[in-house]
Amino acid sequence: PELRNTPLLLLKEGHCLKDHVLAACKFQPAEMKHSLMGTSLNTLVQMVAGQMGITLVPEMALNQLIYDSAEIKAVHLNEPGPHRKIAFITRLNYAGTRNIEVLMKLFRQQLSKARSGHVVE
Repeated sequence: PELRNTPLLLLKEGHCLKDHVLAACKFQPAEMKHSLMGTSLNTLVQMVAGQMGITLVPEMALNQLIYDSAEIKAVHLNEPGPHRKIAFITRLNYAGTRNIEVLMKLFRQQLSKARSGHVVE
């Protein structure tokens, strides 16, 4: 409810993150009369620093985007579990399949640690 009165800064049409943000906030596009659009995550963060509104960014980009910024505060969503699924894609005859399996295991371990014990499947 309190977000509905605050300008929500979103990426322009065509970015899947815009749809993810609207879904996380449980907003329909028509409800976003006071939103502003940016072309990159860096632009959105600079708009937040300029007190133009609020935005949501992927956690994996958070440290890089707000590193050493006194004007910006990160507030984590109160929803459990991963919010984005990723996949490794290879050719059918790719010779490095074992390397991909090792990377997947490493990613799962690191993501589980980062999410404070939430199991990543």
